[in-house]
Amino acid sequence: DCFTYDPGFMSTASCQSTITYIDGDKGILRHRGYDIKDLAEKSDFLEVAYLLIYGELPSIEQYNNFTKQVAHHSLVNERLHYLFQTFCSSSHP
Repeated sequence: DCFTYDPGFMSTASCQSTITYIDGDKGILRHRGYDIKDLAEKSDFLEVAYLLIYGELPSIEQYNNFTKQVAHHSLVNERLHYLFQTFCSSSHP
């Protein structure tokens, strides 16, 4: 990936968003209408991910299903374990 360093936000475009609202002068940051401080204190990562994707906080059933889906797609193929064993344990990352 390539990132552009843009001190002062001088040549970076901004846009309207229905997902996130930012008012830096007032110290406001909201995701889908929820204050980020409330989300940080009361929700976990997957609840916020669900909110950002689907536009609402999940019910318990939705959260459980979403968690299972994420876990399923996070599984590492067994063949990768064999690949990792071929790396020298003292190699630089």
